[in-house]
Amino acid sequence: MAYRDLRIDKRRANYQEMKFRSKCVFQGKKILIASQCAGFVGGVERHIYQTAEMLRRNGAEIWGCFLDHSRAEADFNKAFDHLCEPGLLPLEEFDLACLNKVMALDFIQRFLTIYQDCATLWVHDHDYYCPRACKTFPFSDRNCRRGYHRLWCGLCGMVQSPHVWPGGLGRTLENRFTVFTDRLRLLQRFPKVVVLSSYMRDNLLLNGFRPEHLHVILPYVPTGPARPVASPPKFPVVLFAGSMWRGKGCDLFLKILARLKRPFQARIVGDGKERASLERQASRLGLGDRVTFTGWVLEPEKEYRNADLLISPGRWQEPLGLVPAEAAASGLPVVGFRLGGIEESVVDGENGFLVPEGDVEQAAQKVDNLLDNPKLRREMGMIGRQMAAQHFSEAHFLKGFARLLASSENGKNHTSGSLPPVSP
Repeated sequence: MAYRDLRIDKRRANYQEMKFRSKCVFQGKKILIASQCAGFVGGVERHIYQTAEMLRRNGAEIWGCFLDHSRAEADFNKAFDHLCEPGLLPLEEFDLACLNKVMALDFIQRFLTIYQDCATLWVHDHDYYCPRACKTFPFSDRNCRRGYHRLWCGLCGMVQSPHVWPGGLGRTLENRFTVFTDRLRLLQRFPKVVVLSSYMRDNLLLNGFRPEHLHVILPYVPTGPARPVASPPKFPVVLFAGSMWRGKGCDLFLKILARLKRPFQARIVGDGKERASLERQASRLGLGDRVTFTGWVLEPEKEYRNADLLISPGRWQEPLGLVPAEAAASGLPVVGFRLGGIEESVVDGENGFLVPEGDVEQAAQKVDNLLDNPKLRREMGMIGRQMAAQHFSEAHFLKGFARLLASSENGKNHTSGSLPPVSP
Protein backbone atom coordinates (compact mmCIF):
# COMPACT_ATOMS: atom_id res chain seq x y z
CA MET A 1 0.00 0.00 0.00
CA ALA A 2 1.31 3.45 -0.89
CA TYR A 3 2.55 5.73 1.92
CA ARG A 4 -0.09 8.33 1.00
CA ASP A 5 -2.83 5.70 1.37
CA LEU A 6 -1.46 4.71 4.79
CA ARG A 7 -1.64 8.35 5.91
CA ILE A 8 -5.20 8.65 4.63
CA ASP A 9 -6.21 5.47 6.48
CA LYS A 10 -4.57 6.75 9.66
CA ARG A 11 -6.42 10.08 9.42
CA ARG A 12 -9.71 8.24 8.88
CA ALA A 13 -9.02 6.00 11.89
CA ASN A 14 -8.17 9.02 14.06
CA TYR A 15 -11.33 10.80 12.91
CA GLN A 16 -13.51 7.76 13.71
CA GLU A 17 -11.85 7.44 17.11
CA MET A 18 -12.45 11.12 17.83
CA LYS A 19 -16.11 10.77 16.85
CA PHE A 20 -16.48 7.80 19.20
CA ARG A 21 -14.74 9.56 22.10
CA SER A 22 -16.79 12.73 21.54
CA LYS A 23 -19.99 10.71 21.75
CA CYS A 24 -18.74 9.24 25.02
CA VAL A 25 -17.66 12.61 26.45
CA PHE A 26 -20.84 14.54 25.62
CA GLN A 27 -23.47 11.78 25.78
CA GLY A 28 -26.11 12.74 28.33
CA LYS A 29 -24.51 16.09 29.18
CA LYS A 30 -26.91 18.95 29.68
CA ILE A 31 -25.68 22.32 28.39
CA LEU A 32 -27.39 25.72 28.48
CA ILE A 33 -26.48 28.42 25.96
CA ALA A 34 -27.81 31.91 26.72
CA SER A 35 -27.36 35.00 24.54
CA GLN A 36 -29.08 38.20 23.47
CA CYS A 37 -30.47 37.18 20.08
CA ALA A 38 -32.05 34.04 18.67
CA GLY A 39 -31.22 34.32 14.99
CA PHE A 40 -28.35 35.07 12.63
CA VAL A 41 -27.21 38.61 13.44
CA GLY A 42 -23.47 38.23 12.91
CA GLY A 43 -20.43 36.08 13.61
CA VAL A 44 -21.31 35.56 17.28
CA GLU A 45 -24.67 34.02 16.46
CA ARG A 46 -23.17 31.85 13.72
CA HIS A 47 -20.66 30.56 16.26
CA ILE A 48 -23.43 29.86 18.80
CA TYR A 49 -25.46 27.99 16.20
CA GLN A 50 -22.50 25.87 15.06
CA THR A 51 -21.51 25.11 18.66
CA ALA A 52 -25.02 24.02 19.63
CA GLU A 53 -25.45 21.93 16.50
CA MET A 54 -22.07 20.24 16.96
CA LEU A 55 -22.54 19.43 20.66
CA ARG A 56 -26.03 18.13 20.02
CA ARG A 57 -24.76 15.92 17.21
CA ASN A 58 -22.21 14.49 19.65
CA GLY A 59 -24.78 13.45 22.22
CA ALA A 60 -25.33 16.53 24.42
CA GLU A 61 -28.76 17.90 25.33
CA ILE A 62 -28.76 21.59 24.38
CA TRP A 63 -30.99 24.24 25.93
CA GLY A 64 -31.28 27.77 24.55
CA CYS A 65 -32.26 30.96 26.37
CA PHE A 66 -32.45 34.23 24.41
CA LEU A 67 -33.70 37.72 25.19
CA ASP A 68 -34.58 38.88 21.66
CA HIS A 69 -35.58 37.54 18.25
CA SER A 70 -33.77 38.13 14.98
CA ARG A 71 -33.67 37.07 11.32
CA ALA A 72 -33.84 33.41 10.25
CA GLU A 73 -34.80 32.51 13.82
CA ALA A 74 -36.55 29.29 12.77
CA ASP A 75 -33.36 28.00 11.13
CA PHE A 76 -31.28 29.08 14.12
CA ASN A 77 -33.55 27.31 16.61
CA LYS A 78 -33.09 23.93 14.90
CA ALA A 79 -29.78 23.54 16.74
CA PHE A 80 -31.49 23.34 20.16
CA ASP A 81 -33.40 20.57 21.92
CA HIS A 82 -35.24 22.98 24.25
CA LEU A 83 -35.96 26.71 24.04
CA CYS A 84 -36.94 28.82 27.03
CA GLU A 85 -39.26 31.78 27.12
CA PRO A 86 -37.36 34.99 26.30
CA GLY A 87 -35.23 36.01 29.26
CA LEU A 88 -36.55 33.19 31.49
CA LEU A 89 -33.68 31.14 32.91
CA PRO A 90 -34.58 27.47 33.42
CA LEU A 91 -34.25 26.08 36.95
CA GLU A 92 -32.51 22.93 35.76
CA GLU A 93 -29.23 21.31 36.74
CA PHE A 94 -26.74 21.80 33.92
CA ASP A 95 -23.29 20.41 33.39
CA LEU A 96 -22.34 23.74 31.83
CA ALA A 97 -24.19 27.06 31.52
CA CYS A 98 -22.73 29.35 28.85
CA LEU A 99 -23.46 33.09 28.72
CA ASN A 100 -22.76 34.87 25.43
CA LYS A 101 -23.02 38.59 24.61
CA VAL A 102 -25.62 39.79 27.13
CA MET A 103 -25.36 43.32 28.53
CA ALA A 104 -28.38 43.38 30.90
CA LEU A 105 -26.92 43.58 34.41
CA ASP A 106 -29.89 41.96 36.16
CA PHE A 107 -29.84 38.98 33.76
CA ILE A 108 -26.11 38.45 34.33
CA GLN A 109 -26.62 38.60 38.10
CA ARG A 110 -29.43 36.01 37.97
CA PHE A 111 -27.40 33.79 35.66
CA LEU A 112 -24.38 33.79 37.96
CA THR A 113 -26.53 33.24 41.06
CA ILE A 114 -28.52 30.32 39.64
CA TYR A 115 -25.70 28.39 37.97
CA GLN A 116 -22.71 29.38 40.12
CA ASP A 117 -19.96 26.76 39.63
CA CYS A 118 -20.97 25.74 36.10
CA ALA A 119 -21.43 29.33 34.84
CA THR A 120 -19.17 30.05 31.87
CA LEU A 121 -18.74 33.44 30.21
CA TRP A 122 -17.93 33.55 26.48
CA VAL A 123 -16.36 36.87 25.48
CA HIS A 124 -16.63 37.49 21.74
CA ASP A 125 -16.17 41.27 21.39
CA HIS A 126 -14.74 44.32 23.18
CA ASP A 127 -18.06 45.58 24.55
CA TYR A 128 -17.61 44.24 28.11
CA TYR A 129 -14.49 46.37 28.76
CA CYS A 130 -14.86 49.22 26.24
CA PRO A 131 -17.81 51.63 26.60
CA ARG A 132 -17.50 52.46 22.89
CA ALA A 133 -17.44 48.69 22.15
CA CYS A 134 -15.00 49.16 19.27
CA LYS A 135 -11.68 49.92 21.05
CA THR A 136 -11.11 53.08 18.99
CA PHE A 137 -10.76 56.70 20.04
CA PRO A 138 -13.46 59.14 18.89
CA PHE A 139 -12.84 61.44 15.91
CA SER A 140 -9.49 59.89 14.90
CA ASP A 141 -10.51 56.21 14.49
CA ARG A 142 -7.16 55.43 16.13
CA ASN A 143 -7.15 52.05 17.86
CA CYS A 144 -6.96 51.96 21.65
CA ARG A 145 -4.73 49.36 23.33
CA ARG A 146 -5.27 50.41 26.94
CA GLY A 147 -7.10 48.60 29.69
CA TYR A 148 -10.38 49.85 31.17
CA HIS A 149 -10.24 52.98 33.35
CA ARG A 150 -13.50 54.13 34.88
CA LEU A 151 -12.95 57.88 34.42
CA TRP A 152 -11.14 58.04 31.08
CA CYS A 153 -13.11 55.26 29.40
CA GLY A 154 -16.37 56.68 30.75
CA LEU A 155 -15.56 60.09 29.30
CA CYS A 156 -14.52 58.51 25.98
CA GLY A 157 -17.83 56.64 25.88
CA MET A 158 -19.73 59.92 26.34
CA VAL A 159 -18.29 61.39 23.13
CA GLN A 160 -21.30 60.95 20.88
CA SER A 161 -24.25 63.00 19.77
CA PRO A 162 -26.66 63.79 22.64
CA HIS A 163 -29.43 62.70 20.27
CA VAL A 164 -28.36 59.07 20.72
CA TRP A 165 -27.86 59.16 24.50
CA PRO A 166 -30.20 56.44 25.81
CA GLY A 167 -32.59 57.94 28.36
CA GLY A 168 -31.00 61.39 28.28
CA LEU A 169 -27.88 62.76 29.99
CA GLY A 170 -28.59 61.39 33.48
CA ARG A 171 -29.21 57.83 32.35
CA THR A 172 -26.22 57.87 30.00
CA LEU A 173 -23.89 59.09 32.77
CA GLU A 174 -25.17 56.31 35.02
CA ASN A 175 -24.67 53.68 32.29
CA ARG A 176 -21.15 54.85 31.42
CA PHE A 177 -19.74 55.39 34.91
CA THR A 178 -21.71 53.09 37.23
CA VAL A 179 -23.53 50.30 35.39
CA PHE A 180 -20.60 49.60 33.08
CA THR A 181 -18.15 49.26 35.97
CA ASP A 182 -20.56 47.13 38.01
CA ARG A 183 -21.11 44.80 35.04
CA LEU A 184 -17.37 44.40 34.39
CA ARG A 185 -16.71 43.54 38.05
CA LEU A 186 -19.55 41.01 37.98
CA LEU A 187 -18.22 39.38 34.82
CA GLN A 188 -14.79 39.05 36.43
CA ARG A 189 -16.41 36.75 39.01
CA PHE A 190 -17.29 34.03 36.49
CA PRO A 191 -15.37 30.85 37.40
CA LYS A 192 -14.71 30.07 33.73
CA VAL A 193 -14.22 32.53 30.89
CA VAL A 194 -13.79 31.43 27.26
CA VAL A 195 -12.29 33.44 24.41
CA LEU A 196 -11.79 32.44 20.78
CA SER A 197 -8.23 33.74 20.36
CA SER A 198 -5.01 34.37 22.27
CA TYR A 199 -5.38 38.03 21.31
CA MET A 200 -8.65 38.20 23.27
CA ARG A 201 -7.08 36.38 26.19
CA ASP A 202 -4.46 39.15 26.38
CA ASN A 203 -7.24 41.75 26.30
CA LEU A 204 -9.05 40.15 29.24
CA LEU A 205 -5.83 39.95 31.25
CA LEU A 206 -5.32 43.66 30.55
CA ASN A 207 -8.83 44.31 31.87
CA GLY A 208 -8.60 42.54 35.21
CA PHE A 209 -9.70 38.97 34.48
CA ARG A 210 -7.78 36.28 36.36
CA PRO A 211 -5.52 34.08 34.22
CA GLU A 212 -6.55 30.86 35.97
CA HIS A 213 -10.16 31.43 34.85
CA LEU A 214 -9.36 31.83 31.14
CA HIS A 215 -9.71 29.20 28.41
CA VAL A 216 -8.77 29.75 24.77
CA ILE A 217 -10.92 27.58 22.48
CA LEU A 218 -10.48 28.30 18.79
CA PRO A 219 -13.84 28.20 16.99
CA TYR A 220 -14.96 25.48 14.64
CA VAL A 221 -14.83 26.62 11.03
CA PRO A 222 -16.11 24.11 8.45
CA THR A 223 -13.56 23.26 5.77
CA GLY A 224 -15.38 23.02 2.45
CA PRO A 225 -14.47 20.72 -0.41
CA ALA A 226 -11.28 21.43 -2.31
CA ARG A 227 -11.75 24.06 -4.99
CA PRO A 228 -11.88 22.39 -8.42
CA VAL A 229 -9.23 23.24 -10.98
CA ALA A 230 -11.51 24.49 -13.73
CA SER A 231 -11.50 27.12 -16.42
CA PRO A 232 -11.07 30.47 -14.67
CA PRO A 233 -13.85 33.04 -14.93
CA LYS A 234 -13.40 35.97 -17.25
CA PHE A 235 -12.34 38.14 -14.31
CA PRO A 236 -11.24 37.03 -10.81
CA VAL A 237 -13.82 37.70 -8.08
CA VAL A 238 -12.71 39.78 -5.08
CA LEU A 239 -14.87 39.39 -1.95
CA PHE A 240 -15.82 41.46 1.09
CA ALA A 241 -18.01 39.85 3.77
CA GLY A 242 -19.26 41.59 6.89
CA SER A 243 -21.57 44.15 8.40
CA MET A 244 -21.71 47.57 6.79
CA TRP A 245 -20.50 49.79 9.58
CA ARG A 246 -17.36 51.90 9.70
CA GLY A 247 -15.33 49.51 11.84
CA LYS A 248 -15.54 46.73 9.24
CA GLY A 249 -13.96 49.00 6.62
CA CYS A 250 -16.15 48.36 3.59
CA ASP A 251 -15.38 51.91 2.44
CA LEU A 252 -11.67 51.02 2.57
CA PHE A 253 -12.45 47.92 0.51
CA LEU A 254 -13.87 50.19 -2.20
CA LYS A 255 -10.80 52.45 -2.01
CA ILE A 256 -8.56 49.40 -2.48
CA LEU A 257 -10.60 48.31 -5.50
CA ALA A 258 -10.28 51.77 -7.06
CA ARG A 259 -6.47 51.43 -6.95
CA LEU A 260 -6.29 48.02 -8.65
CA LYS A 261 -4.56 47.82 -12.01
CA ARG A 262 -5.77 44.32 -12.91
CA PRO A 263 -9.32 43.50 -14.09
CA PHE A 264 -11.71 42.07 -11.49
CA GLN A 265 -15.27 41.68 -10.35
CA ALA A 266 -16.17 42.33 -6.69
CA ARG A 267 -18.95 41.14 -4.41
CA ILE A 268 -19.93 42.75 -1.11
CA VAL A 269 -21.72 40.25 1.12
CA GLY A 270 -23.60 41.68 4.08
CA ASP A 271 -25.85 44.53 5.04
CA GLY A 272 -26.07 47.45 7.41
CA LYS A 273 -26.98 51.07 7.91
CA GLU A 274 -24.16 52.35 5.68
CA ARG A 275 -25.16 50.40 2.58
CA ALA A 276 -26.70 53.35 0.74
CA SER A 277 -23.64 55.56 1.26
CA LEU A 278 -21.35 52.71 0.19
CA GLU A 279 -23.32 52.23 -3.01
CA ARG A 280 -22.93 55.95 -3.71
CA GLN A 281 -19.19 55.72 -2.98
CA ALA A 282 -18.84 52.80 -5.43
CA SER A 283 -20.53 54.91 -8.10
CA ARG A 284 -18.30 57.94 -7.40
CA LEU A 285 -15.19 55.77 -7.70
CA GLY A 286 -16.32 54.42 -11.05
CA LEU A 287 -16.85 50.90 -9.69
CA GLY A 288 -20.60 50.63 -10.20
CA ASP A 289 -20.50 48.03 -12.98
CA ARG A 290 -17.83 45.91 -11.25
CA VAL A 291 -19.24 45.72 -7.72
CA THR A 292 -22.30 43.70 -6.68
CA PHE A 293 -24.00 44.25 -3.31
CA THR A 294 -25.61 40.92 -2.40
CA GLY A 295 -27.20 41.94 0.89
CA TRP A 296 -27.33 39.56 3.83
CA VAL A 297 -27.04 35.85 2.96
CA LEU A 298 -27.79 32.82 5.13
CA GLU A 299 -24.95 30.70 3.72
CA PRO A 300 -21.86 32.85 3.03
CA GLU A 301 -19.88 29.66 2.32
CA LYS A 302 -21.40 29.66 -1.17
CA GLU A 303 -19.93 33.11 -1.76
CA TYR A 304 -16.50 31.93 -0.62
CA ARG A 305 -16.61 29.00 -3.03
CA ASN A 306 -17.36 31.30 -5.98
CA ALA A 307 -14.70 33.92 -5.17
CA ASP A 308 -10.96 34.03 -5.83
CA LEU A 309 -9.69 36.06 -2.88
CA LEU A 310 -10.96 37.92 0.17
CA ILE A 311 -10.01 41.38 1.44
CA SER A 312 -10.35 41.99 5.20
CA PRO A 313 -9.99 45.80 5.52
CA GLY A 314 -11.33 46.41 9.03
CA ARG A 315 -10.43 49.51 11.04
CA TRP A 316 -11.12 47.96 14.42
CA GLN A 317 -9.23 45.22 16.26
CA GLU A 318 -11.10 42.08 15.27
CA PRO A 319 -11.24 39.72 18.28
CA LEU A 320 -10.40 36.86 15.92
CA GLY A 321 -11.91 37.55 12.54
CA LEU A 322 -14.23 34.68 11.68
CA VAL A 323 -14.55 35.87 8.09
CA PRO A 324 -10.80 35.49 7.27
CA ALA A 325 -10.84 32.08 9.00
CA GLU A 326 -13.90 30.99 6.99
CA ALA A 327 -12.33 32.26 3.78
CA ALA A 328 -9.11 30.35 4.50
CA ALA A 329 -11.12 27.20 5.22
CA SER A 330 -12.77 27.63 1.81
CA GLY A 331 -9.41 27.89 0.03
CA LEU A 332 -9.32 31.66 -0.46
CA PRO A 333 -6.15 33.70 0.03
CA VAL A 334 -6.72 36.72 2.26
CA VAL A 335 -5.35 40.26 2.10
CA GLY A 336 -5.91 42.16 5.33
CA PHE A 337 -4.64 44.75 7.77
CA ARG A 338 -2.34 43.47 10.53
CA LEU A 339 -4.71 44.29 13.35
CA GLY A 340 -6.38 42.47 16.24
CA GLY A 341 -6.64 38.70 16.07
CA ILE A 342 -6.34 38.25 12.30
CA GLU A 343 -2.83 36.80 12.62
CA GLU A 344 -4.34 33.71 14.24
CA SER A 345 -6.00 32.77 10.93
CA VAL A 346 -3.80 34.50 8.32
CA VAL A 347 -0.02 34.04 8.18
CA ASP A 348 1.66 36.69 6.04
CA GLY A 349 3.17 35.14 2.92
CA GLU A 350 1.61 31.73 3.60
CA ASN A 351 -2.15 31.87 3.10
CA GLY A 352 -2.37 35.57 2.32
CA PHE A 353 -0.78 38.95 2.90
CA LEU A 354 -1.00 41.27 5.92
CA VAL A 355 -0.18 44.97 5.56
CA PRO A 356 -0.02 47.82 8.11
CA GLU A 357 -3.44 48.95 9.30
CA GLY A 358 -5.11 51.43 6.98
CA ASP A 359 -2.48 51.12 4.23
CA VAL A 360 -4.80 50.86 1.23
CA GLU A 361 -1.95 51.44 -1.26
CA GLN A 362 0.03 48.43 -0.08
CA ALA A 363 -3.13 46.34 0.20
CA ALA A 364 -3.97 47.16 -3.44
CA GLN A 365 -0.47 46.09 -4.50
CA LYS A 366 -0.88 42.72 -2.75
CA VAL A 367 -4.32 42.20 -4.31
CA ASP A 368 -2.93 43.03 -7.77
CA ASN A 369 -0.16 40.50 -7.16
CA LEU A 370 -2.75 37.79 -6.47
CA LEU A 371 -5.01 38.83 -9.34
CA ASP A 372 -2.05 38.52 -11.68
CA ASN A 373 -0.97 35.10 -10.39
CA PRO A 374 -3.60 32.29 -10.38
CA LYS A 375 -0.96 29.74 -9.34
CA LEU A 376 -0.09 31.75 -6.22
CA ARG A 377 -3.79 32.09 -5.37
CA ARG A 378 -4.23 28.32 -5.57
CA GLU A 379 -1.12 27.62 -3.49
CA MET A 380 -2.09 30.08 -0.77
CA GLY A 381 -5.65 28.76 -0.82
CA MET A 382 -4.43 25.19 -0.29
CA ILE A 383 -2.22 26.26 2.62
CA GLY A 384 -5.16 28.14 4.16
CA ARG A 385 -7.38 25.05 3.97
CA GLN A 386 -4.67 22.95 5.61
CA MET A 387 -4.19 25.49 8.41
CA ALA A 388 -7.95 25.73 9.00
CA ALA A 389 -8.32 21.95 9.02
CA GLN A 390 -5.62 21.76 11.69
CA HIS A 391 -6.52 24.67 13.97
CA PHE A 392 -10.25 25.25 13.38
CA SER A 393 -11.43 21.65 13.04
CA GLU A 394 -14.44 20.11 14.77
CA ALA A 395 -12.14 17.69 16.61
CA HIS A 396 -9.95 20.55 17.89
CA PHE A 397 -12.97 22.50 19.13
CA LEU A 398 -14.53 19.47 20.82
CA LYS A 399 -11.29 18.72 22.66
CA GLY A 400 -11.26 22.24 24.05
CA PHE A 401 -14.91 22.06 25.02
CA ALA A 402 -14.39 18.65 26.68
CA ARG A 403 -11.61 20.15 28.80
CA LEU A 404 -13.88 23.02 29.76
CA LEU A 405 -16.57 20.54 30.76
CA ALA A 406 -14.06 18.52 32.78
CA SER A 407 -12.89 21.61 34.65
CA SER A 408 -16.51 22.33 35.58
CA GLU A 409 -17.08 18.77 36.81
CA ASN A 410 -13.85 18.79 38.84
CA GLY A 411 -14.58 22.19 40.32
CA LYS A 412 -11.20 23.40 39.11
CA ASN A 413 -10.17 26.16 36.73
CA HIS A 414 -7.22 25.97 34.40
CA THR A 415 -5.68 28.05 31.70
CA SER A 416 -5.60 26.39 28.31
CA GLY A 417 -1.82 26.16 28.41
CA SER A 418 -1.76 24.26 31.73
CA LEU A 419 -4.14 21.51 30.65
CA PRO A 420 -2.72 18.07 29.86
CA PRO A 421 -2.44 17.28 26.15
CA VAL A 422 -5.05 15.09 24.49
CA SER A 423 -3.97 12.70 21.79
CA PRO A 424 -5.66 13.16 18.39
